[in-house]
Amino acid sequence: MNSTTLKKTSALLIGVCLFGFSHFIFAKSNRNLQVVELKYGFNNVNFENLNYKTLVTVAHRENYNAHSYDVATIYVTYTPKDKYETPGLQIIPIFEKDQNNKLNLITSGGADCVLDDFRIVNNVKQHETWLILAHRKFGETYISSEPVTFTYYKLAFNKDGIPGFPPFWFKYWKTVQTQQKYCDVETAFVSELGLGPDRTDAKTQ
Repeated sequence: MNSTTLKKTSALLIGVCLFGFSHFIFAKSNRNLQVVELKYGFNNVNFENLNYKTLVTVAHRENYNAHSYDVATIYVTYTPKDKYETPGLQIIPIFEKDQNNKLNLITSGGADCVLDDFRIVNNVKQHETWLILAHRKFGETYISSEPVTFTYYKLAFNKDGIPGFPPFWFKYWKTVQTQQKYCDVETAFVSELGLGPDRTDAKTQ
């Protein structure tokens, strides 16, 4: 083995070791993430540091083809702090980086691959609740393989009653794109984040 080949081999081995070590550290940190399990219908769930009854509804929109999808909405039964607030069921919106907000989560995909899905997870170590959206560009077809973009949000609390914001919302945190390409974002959730399925009674599509 000449010196050039030896250098290349050493560099490759170092790269593999660093890659494996980084994945070990990441996998270890993910032991603290608990996926909130959901089923079609009404789900009473627990979010970290939220001492109110929380409800996630999941409904299916049938298309009678390969492109049916799910719609999820998140609510909290809120007890107001003063007489000027409205009691009862409050929706928990998702605030984007540009402060635009949406009121529900929608999956998408085809018969073979899911292009959009989400996970709600409790970080029990940091006492936080995260929402993670996964998106894969369409590419040439539904069965193309493309990088997956994970967008992270953290459950935020409007403790000071800031005008324009609800009592609770999922606040944009960060965006991460995978180096590897995937057809199905469900595979990316497992391979990249160590997060398994959240739907307990049916496939997303």
